[in-house]
Amino acid sequence: MCDTWTPPSEGTPCWVEIFATDLARAEKFYSTVFNWQFIKDGPGRTEDVAMFSFPEKGLKGMGGNLSKIKPGEHTTGPKTVKLYLYVEDLEKTMEKIIANGGKKCSDVLPEGDHGQVMHLQDSEGNGIGIYATKKQ
Repeated sequence: MCDTWTPPSEGTPCWVEIFATDLARAEKFYSTVFNWQFIKDGPGRTEDVAMFSFPEKGLKGMGGNLSKIKPGEHTTGPKTVKLYLYVEDLEKTMEKIIANGGKKCSDVLPEGDHGQVMHLQDSEGNGIGIYATKKQ
């Protein structure tokens, strides 16, 4: 992967690691809800690591992986590191999250004058946020 990856500017987010006790379930969740593309065969893919990239970016943009851990090692809930994902429609995305094993943790909350957020949990109990700009 490193031979095809172009490093971003210093200080730019470049990777996200999401912990999961069930990689197949977490992979299904993120690929179904957010269209993340999982690399089936390639560098970094093992039985305990599922590599992914975000839609339309390939390995040139930010990517990440799901890392398998034991249930007793997994800290879940809204007070862990939180990934915020841009979405077009908060309510529709929240419905997809719940339909795929996630949980709703908040109603729609204002984010300044320009947007709104919701807090949820993924299929593994990790806190995630979804963000949408306000409809004009």
